Amino acid sequence: MQAERAPVRWAQRKDVIFFQVDVSDMKNEKVEFNEKRISLTGTGEGHHYTVDIEFYEDVNTEGTKWAVRGQSTNFVIKKKESAFWPRLTKSKVKHPWLSIDWSRWVDEDDAGSSGFDLGGMSDFGNMGNFPGMGGMGGMGGDEGDGGLDDDENDADE
Repeated sequence: MQAERAPVRWAQRKDVIFFQVDVSDMKNEKVEFNEKRISLTGTGEGHHYTVDIEFYEDVNTEGTKWAVRGQSTNFVIKKKESAFWPRLTKSKVKHPWLSIDWSRWVDEDDAGSSGFDLGGMSDFGNMGNFPGMGGMGGMGGDEGDGGLDDDENDADE
């Protein structure tokens, strides 16, 4: 089965990115993550989906959180350097599968000193870890998840 590009929405604050993969009931998800890119594969809605993004700038792997939640897979990714990015990807290409999450977007001028609004995301508190956080190579499935629920993950542990 040929993999399709999953639709992705994103928003940012000075120090964090909110990243949402819009595929319902994602199963068999595999996330590979390092400071330069994120790659996700999985099945949902009767299709095999993939996401592969090289970030505009480096991100901090520690403190990154993600969870599969019914209609989408959500990520909160900390930036290595606190600054607003002109786009999510290193490439200037306009990707048809990538769009701005206007419900979470804050313009740089309007950001003020407030942090990222995690409204509606309080359930990220008990998340597991990214297995093999050392980098993209060798990232496994659910091995070493410390007995946490398969659909919850946290890079802190």
